[in-house]
Parts: sequence; structure tokens; C-alpha cells
Amino acid sequence: MKRVFRFCLLACIPLFSVACSGSKRPQNEFIIEGEVSDVDSSVVINLSKTEINNLYSYSRSLKRSNNDKIRKIAEEMYGRMSEEDKTTRTGYKITANLFPPPIAEVGDDMIDADLLDINGNIKNISDYFDSNKYLLLDFWYKACGHCLNAFPEMKEVLETYIENLIIICISFDTDDIWKKALSEFDNPWIKLRDPKFDGGLAANYGSIGAPYYVMISPEGKVVDKWFGYGKGHFKKKVSENIK
Repeated sequence: MKRVFRFCLLACIPLFSVACSGSKRPQNEFIIEGEVSDVDSSVVINLSKTEINNLYSYSRSLKRSNNDKIRKIAEEMYGRMSEEDKTTRTGYKITANLFPPPIAEVGDDMIDADLLDINGNIKNISDYFDSNKYLLLDFWYKACGHCLNAFPEMKEVLETYIENLIIICISFDTDDIWKKALSEFDNPWIKLRDPKFDGGLAANYGSIGAPYYVMISPEGKVVDKWFGYGKGHFKKKVSENIK
């Protein structure tokens, strides 16, 4: 039986909605105009919204394949980003693309990070660690329809493996959008938000979009990672990994 897998690439949701216009140019195509000029380091000129979107495109390209010319331009532009812009969703993603963090692969120890609960308290994945249960991380965001479509199946799986499994859903959304989503969905799992959005912990697990799942063993090892949702696939993956 053929399965259809659905996912959201997150390529078209930078802070400033310029990158995904109605242009017919392919998403992975971009144009570099001009050369990097000498910049007086004593003068700081912050990037415009358009420049930030261009930098986001350059950083995505460099994540796929390094190019010295593009990197020179991107790093000069990054040096002119304000600290405020670096702490936006787009800013965190640019940082993760230009300076990739360590990635936990299957067999590696889990990677942790400071996340937030609904009251704004700092929480860590390790706070929920149980030596008798598997942890399943679900990276998602409200506008991702495929993430939401997975919720009913996730509930079924959690009920089946309630003695063996803890699910932690980690949102990429801003605080207000996340809280609105929580009010709309009555889900029986742990709910956290990453203040660095998809440029935070998800990047440490090699996420390329949403929904993105990471299975962690009772020993704290990454046992599986997968991307996208297709009916029945989530249930199959969890059953294969719980021993």
C-alpha cells in the first residue's frame, strides 16, 4: 500500500514575508548582486528588512552547499545584524544555518536546551526523563496542517504505550500564537515552546521542517528521527522503536 507523507518545509516563514512572493523563480534560486565592499568597522549600519530576507536565503543555500563568495557576503551581512534582529525567529534560523550547531544522530546522546512552559518557566527535556520510558519529541507549529493532522494518531499511540512513552510537543510559534493553539487543542502530552523557534533545539537534531520527530531511549540515546506525517506511519515508527 502506498503511503503519502506530508510535511511543512518552513522555508517560507521568515519574520519578514518577502522571501515567498508570487515570483515564478524556484525557491532554491537566488541572485547575488554586487560584491562585498570594505566596511568601516567603526560604523554599524543595521540591515534592512529586505537585506535580512536576502541573508536568510543565502544562509539556507550555505546550509546545503558551501560557496566562498556567498559565505563572504553572508558573514559581512550577519556582522551588521542588530542583536534585536538576531533574536527573532529569522535571526535564530540564520545563525543556525551559518554556524551549524552539533547535531545528535541516531546512537548519540540526547541534546537538551532551555525551553519554556505555558507560564514562562524554563524547562529542560531532562526534567521529564524517566529511566523506564521512551521520550518522543514532536517539533511543530500551529500553521502546519500536517502537524495538526498527526495529533489524533499521536493520542492513540500515547494511550497504547502510556506505560512506556512520554510525548513532549515543542512549538516553533511565538508565545501568543502557541497559547492560542493550546486553547484550541486538548492534548494529553507535555507542551513546551522553544524561544529560539526552529533555530534552537530542532536544529540540534537536524530538523528540516515539521512535523519532525525524535525518539529517545530510556538510556538517553537517540534511537530514531523522522520527518513528515502519513496516516499509520507514526504508529508504525513508535511500535518499531519501543522494545
